[in-house]
Amino acid sequence: FGEAHSVRGYQTINIMLKTVVFCLLLVCFGELPVHSFANENDFQGAIGYEILEHRLDRLCLGLEEIAKKMTHIQETLEIKLDKFLLVITSIVKPSNRNPENVINSCINAIDSGLYQLKLSTKSFPVSVYCDMESFLGGWLVIQQRTDGSVNFIRNWREYQTGFGTVGESSEFWLGLDTLHLVTSSAAYELVVELIDETGKYGFARYKDFKIAGEAEKYRMSALGEYSGTIGDGLRPHQNSKFSTFDQDNDLREGSCSLDYHSGAAWWYNSCGGSSLNGPYEKNAQGNAIFWLHLGKTST
Repeated sequence: FGEAHSVRGYQTINIMLKTVVFCLLLVCFGELPVHSFANENDFQGAIGYEILEHRLDRLCLGLEEIAKKMTHIQETLEIKLDKFLLVITSIVKPSNRNPENVINSCINAIDSGLYQLKLSTKSFPVSVYCDMESFLGGWLVIQQRTDGSVNFIRNWREYQTGFGTVGESSEFWLGLDTLHLVTSSAAYELVVELIDETGKYGFARYKDFKIAGEAEKYRMSALGEYSGTIGDGLRPHQNSKFSTFDQDNDLREGSCSLDYHSGAAWWYNSCGGSSLNGPYEKNAQGNAIFWLHLGKTST
């Protein structure tokens, strides 16, 4: 509002200045009538006319100087106005775009990047990464593996609170507590994107995904209809509790995490299907990052 108002006001002043100058110059450069005289009175009138003409010439010269100065003033005002508008724009735009990037959902995000996600049951927001490019955008990234720089063999407490650095290309686990709060606040879909060691890309998409709270060991309480290209690797884990190497909640005798997946944490039932928190390495036995239907056993 402030920017548009300033421009209109300046244009009004500009038009008024040009109108005044135009009227004065019209008087200066208009042709004055030439009269002949036959007597003394006419002669005296002619002298008066010449004096008037001389004064008008001087006036016109003065007005030309004024016009030049007004043009200079106009140009100066235009430059200052442009600078003023740049300042106003830099002040107004950030306030409209929420400088703290606090959102209630990644659906409200503008571009892919870091945001502060406000959860209704927490007094402070959580740092998250929103993906606004994959599958039409609006996705909250809950886990990311890119280069093996972060060790994902972590204990129960670390998987509860999360670890790593949230970002576009960094490795991290958002945390089971946050995952429970998010998925229990609204209906959510889940997408798993994988690239194997040969560079082959695939995805699995689920129409519904929900994680229970700590009292239920973060059980995968909902897993909707599957679609995708890498097979339904999560179905064997539906309704399973989360397990780590130091807290075994699977249904198999022994520990799926320790016995089959190098201490990796996951929603194990009877150890098969998938395990995406294993070591970032090639492993033909499926003890690293594992998705049963991907073709290769690790990513």
